[in-house]
Amino acid sequence: MEITPKAMEIEYIHIKRFNLEIEKAYAIGLTAIHIHSLPY
Repeated sequence: MEITPKAMEIEYIHIKRFNLEIEKAYAIGLTAIHIHSLPY
């Protein structure tokens, strides 16, 4: 399969979106840990 610039662009967008999801999950996880570790 020949990789066209359009296909590369789509692939790039998919990877970027995937990374954003990971970062979001990571940020939510850190926030949750931070909240749980606060002294009450």
